[in-house]
Amino acid sequence: MPFNTEVSYRNRVRDYAQNNSLGSADYFQDVSQPYTLNFLLPGHVYTFEFVGDIDSQEIVPISDYLKSDATKKAEKSAGLRVPDYMITKPYYDLRPIALSIENLGDSGSEYVLNLKCMPVSERIRVLEVLYRGVVPNVLKNGLNEEKELLPFQQRLNNGSYTRPFVGFQMRNLTDYLGTGIYFWVNKYDKNRMKNVRLIDFDHLDRLGGLQYMNDSYTRFNGTNLTDVQQLYLSGLKNA
Repeated sequence: MPFNTEVSYRNRVRDYAQNNSLGSADYFQDVSQPYTLNFLLPGHVYTFEFVGDIDSQEIVPISDYLKSDATKKAEKSAGLRVPDYMITKPYYDLRPIALSIENLGDSGSEYVLNLKCMPVSERIRVLEVLYRGVVPNVLKNGLNEEKELLPFQQRLNNGSYTRPFVGFQMRNLTDYLGTGIYFWVNKYDKNRMKNVRLIDFDHLDRLGGLQYMNDSYTRFNGTNLTDVQQLYLSGLKNA
């Protein structure tokens, strides 16, 4: 089918919702493509499985997350036990829907913006910035004569297509959304990422209406996704 030439993600979501019923959870297995490269391409959206599980006690609870560094230092000085959490955000996702971002200095890991966990309103804002920034490049360098997306591998072989994505940075988002958006960035060990699949641009529209509040793959320490989202909306969003 021809690629929707509407640059606005909000308009794409509206058009999709008018013609489709949205489920409560969707991992895009029916439309996503198996992905074989050993790195994620920034500016593209993926889903994958994190091999193994995460003990909830390894995740920082909201109460500890909100403690200042000075408070933590004072507690240590007072001889209080200050846990060393493996996951330093108050959530973790074993099966994210993830926007790949720039490499943040760790070649053994992938850094992604977790679209699944963030509030739908924020997810739409992120994707609106993404669409307005990259879809013109897709329209120019990623379509065939019938206005259909070229196969992904063929696009990868076109430097004019890949160059803007390789240069995609969090600054592309923080300039519009604030640095608080880093709250939704997760780090994943490449060796524990399995069944990686690309969710291509022509299938992202449905993300605008999907809810993951009861998703079985998210992990918390004494809280839930509602609390985590409210923490962001009430205190971190405009950082």
